[in-house]
Amino acid sequence: MLAKKVTDLTIVPMYPQYSGTTVGSVFDSVMNYFKGSDKIVTTRFIRSYYDHPDYIQYFAEKIKNFLKRHQVDAILFSYHGLPESYVQKGVTYPDECHITTQEIMTKVGPIQYFESFQSKFGPGKWLTPATDDLIKNLPQQNVKKLLVVAPGFIVDCLETLEELEQENKSYFLQAGGKAFYYLPPYNDDSTFAQLVQSLL
Repeated sequence: MLAKKVTDLTIVPMYPQYSGTTVGSVFDSVMNYFKGSDKIVTTRFIRSYYDHPDYIQYFAEKIKNFLKRHQVDAILFSYHGLPESYVQKGVTYPDECHITTQEIMTKVGPIQYFESFQSKFGPGKWLTPATDDLIKNLPQQNVKKLLVVAPGFIVDCLETLEELEQENKSYFLQAGGKAFYYLPPYNDDSTFAQLVQSLL
């Protein structure tokens, strides 16, 4: 881009909710690139868009369209987890996840829903409830048909396709669940390009 004489640059991380481990690391990488450079350009950095109307509307409409075709007992919102120690230092990530969930459900309407955090690894306490633990317990709470959505992801990856759609689906069915549905994020949907444009 510098070779093409770009003078204004907007960075849009692929993470709607802010965390220093994700968005922060992208910011650090960009700033480190320009550190000591004489080719600095005007740079704008999008911190987060967890409550952006277009982002909320996209997932709300996707869920409502799904519910027109399928009956479920509850919706589970699963976000990538973080160690609790990060939150104790003032990280706003879990709050932004909660706001995303609440804003989406305000548009979806009255149906039971849950929120959880996935992909824990290593020692130490992480944000709870853990997605796998919650999914194993939901059938005992009379949730036999479950819709899972992961609005913290812009595109599918191993954490959604393998961990959510395969591993956690098996947990749910083994625990007595009857139907498990996973609703994918944007992937190649052109509406994400429209969202990016609205962020500029």
